Amino acid sequence: KKSSPNIMSWQAVKDKKWRDSEYHLIIDDACGFIDFKQGNLIMASFDGYGACSVSIEGVPEQLWNEMFGDLKTEKERKVLQESTMEALRTWLTPKMKTESESRREVFTEYNLIH
Repeated sequence: KKSSPNIMSWQAVKDKKWRDSEYHLIIDDACGFIDFKQGNLIMASFDGYGACSVSIEGVPEQLWNEMFGDLKTEKERKVLQESTMEALRTWLTPKMKTESESRREVFTEYNLIH
């Protein structure tokens, strides 16, 4: 198991050529990413764990705007502030309750849920 990444290293990226969606959260060293499509979380992948489809709908508009609202051009990226990461965890944690324990452990390790 690798050591947990620094939470401040999560970045928001707009890039529709990279994967099957336009918006992503990635860790600086690319050991993990989350894909969003049409306001829904659709995929997560973490080194050592592989990719998994995740269907979590309805990212709140304010959270979406904090993560991606000011990314205007292709391949633009920004480091997410801790307040935005906390808002993401607050939204995502209850939605992950229906996922498997092993999947929740990975999301916890990567500081995405409480």
